[in-house]
Amino acid sequence: MIKAVVFDMDGVMIDSEWIYKKACQNILKKYGKEATEELFQAQMGRSMEEAQQIIVEMTGLHVEPEKIGKEYINEYLRLSEELLKPNPGLYNLINFLKSKVSLAVASSTQQNVVEKILERFGIKKVFSAITGGDKVKRSKPYPEIYTMTSRKLGVLPANCIVIEDSPAGIESAKKAGMTVFALETEHNSNMDISYADSQFDSLREIHDYLLEML
Repeated sequence: MIKAVVFDMDGVMIDSEWIYKKACQNILKKYGKEATEELFQAQMGRSMEEAQQIIVEMTGLHVEPEKIGKEYINEYLRLSEELLKPNPGLYNLINFLKSKVSLAVASSTQQNVVEKILERFGIKKVFSAITGGDKVKRSKPYPEIYTMTSRKLGVLPANCIVIEDSPAGIESAKKAGMTVFALETEHNSNMDISYADSQFDSLREIHDYLLEML
């Protein structure tokens, strides 16, 4: 029996992956480096702590990872003030689910950034649990972020559906023992998301599916 739905944030709830990409490009350009598609895919679904390390290692930058991470997140926040938008169908899906199951967010993004974005779109209050990537020792693809969210909700992992879009996130939720719906997007079209239990083209399609399920 499904008792909770847990959302990843970036790419699932909000159309943010391209903004992260733009932020990464802007930061690396300053250092004379290029943000390749390979680099972007390597950090997709990872915490900022991991992403900043990946950037330094893959580009050969002689800069402290923490400095890159700070510049990266500040540039993302600057760009997102004007460019960030919720994905189509998000509000309808949340409004449908909130009276039927518990809702949560489990994101590799830092907790304070997650909460700021949810507040901005007026939906923070509908989530019974919010877990950011900096609140766990090992973020996605390790299961800790989802097992922690499950405990916060007081719901067994087997009774949770997770909506994810990255291979790391899908692996994390599956290892936690949850059912995973993969959202197909232009950003993960070249990635293997077949590990998910089901794949969907949009949040609207997930909404229609859950209408029959709940």
